[in-house]
Amino acid sequence: MKRFLFVFTMLFCTILANTQSQFKVYGNNREVWCGNNNTTVQRTQYYPSGLPWAEGTGAAVQNHKYNGKELNEELGLNWYDYGARNYQADLGRWFNVDPLAEKYFGYSTYSYAGNNPVIFIDPNGMEVVNGETVRRERYEKLKKEREKDFNKLYAGNKKMKKRDFKSKSDWKKYKSKRKSLQKTTKLYNASVKAESLVQAAIDNLRMIDPENFSKADNLTYKDSKGGEHNIDIVVVSGEASVYGGAVTEMGFMKDSGGNYESITNARVTLDFGIIKPKSNALAHEFGHAYNNAKNPVRAMNMGATHNCQDPINRNTFQSKTAMDCQDRYDRMQRQYPIPQMSYYLRILSLFGI
Repeated sequence: MKRFLFVFTMLFCTILANTQSQFKVYGNNREVWCGNNNTTVQRTQYYPSGLPWAEGTGAAVQNHKYNGKELNEELGLNWYDYGARNYQADLGRWFNVDPLAEKYFGYSTYSYAGNNPVIFIDPNGMEVVNGETVRRERYEKLKKEREKDFNKLYAGNKKMKKRDFKSKSDWKKYKSKRKSLQKTTKLYNASVKAESLVQAAIDNLRMIDPENFSKADNLTYKDSKGGEHNIDIVVVSGEASVYGGAVTEMGFMKDSGGNYESITNARVTLDFGIIKPKSNALAHEFGHAYNNAKNPVRAMNMGATHNCQDPINRNTFQSKTAMDCQDRYDRMQRQYPIPQMSYYLRILSLFGI
């Protein structure tokens, strides 16, 4: 009986279009090894949406492909079976309504991974998973694999000495395995903490100011042709001391003349070495993201950032919306839970409840 091992690696490349504008393309390279002889029996390269752009070898060996999901090729469907619903990668769309659509009313019920498969994954066709969670899960899996390997080889003993080995190469191998496990454990522990802190900040803002949180959670922008699109605000933990503990970064796509075309991403970095999860920092940064999404041309050309907390900058384009959101958060936190109850009662009334 053959044993197959699935191997994933991330691919990054940069290409130049005819306009000499630079575009970044992310892909997924999937290999299937035969465990009996450690040879590659199938290799496929994908676009982020799951559409193959190169089928290297062994296309027919097995049909569990993109994200490990079974590809249904009967009647020419070419659907991936995600369990909850079926997915067609050439469209980047589901063929069934999201069974948890009420949780994501700002998105189309047929859109895959919030229209952002580089940052998010959709493991079963129902829920979107934040990038911090994906990172933690990746390190957790790697940690378990290296722990299993280390335990098998050395019975989990991390205090072995050079005299315990017959050769210098065995001692060197042991040290390498131990160091690798220690590094992975450290990365995993850091990712668990980061995920927890980010989630605490998100949950806190959702509780204190549900109305503004909903605006950020369902944020849209218009491209240069007037088309409206959803944009996800990705919240991560990282270094932001230069900005007082938090910073918002927007990515813009420009044409060959440097003019605005669209928004590519919105990212908020929270530095928990400076700020606390339960603070007005995320409300402030969501205000920046909202303002930039609604005024993309001006935001793209506004130049260097400044200190929003300085009273002289309070009502400038860069600061006003962020400071309004910050002040609103502070006011609603003091009045909690009265304003929050009023908001939810208004929402219920819209449904005649």
